Amino acid sequence: MKPLTNAPLPSIKDICGLLTRNIIIDEKELSSPWMSDEDLGFWLSRSAWSIFLIAKYHFSLLGKDKISVWCPSYFCNASLAPLRELNINLIFYPILDDGSPNIDQCKKILINNPSPDLFIAVHYFGCTVELTDTAAFVNDHEAWLIEDAAHILQPQPKMGEHSHFLLFSPHKFLPIPDGAILVIKKINFIKH
Repeated sequence: MKPLTNAPLPSIKDICGLLTRNIIIDEKELSSPWMSDEDLGFWLSRSAWSIFLIAKYHFSLLGKDKISVWCPSYFCNASLAPLRELNINLIFYPILDDGSPNIDQCKKILINNPSPDLFIAVHYFGCTVELTDTAAFVNDHEAWLIEDAAHILQPQPKMGEHSHFLLFSPHKFLPIPDGAILVIKKINFIKH
């Protein structure tokens, strides 16, 4: 029988084994479905905190007083609440019908706005978006690309290929009260 979810489901043996032994949870092993070997992964309660930490890290590395964060115009406001507590320029860009950033419009936005320091691109409703043009735009401005797999449980082919950070929100799919994964794509920091 085919499972109803793409989530990595435990076997009955694993569930029964939980009752009979002490288990020490290895965070790296727990994160392994979302990361490759060279990635770094961290568990947080929500992806909103992942974005906040990335912004704080950017501030600390560059020593800027203010940074510019570009978000899709179709983005959850609650996910921006922690970020809004920082000294940022929050700029919303339009998306295309497939959910990918409208890079032609982003170039027009640059006329009256600062270039991005952080650029958030989102995979909506279980569909991945192509980010090759987005990555080129972001790299042209020496920004970091944050890929938010908001509605995707596990990595799909090409996800994280261009981004510096990859965010997952398993709490949206699994019966858990919270749980988000911040993946740092070390290989992309080396390439850029």
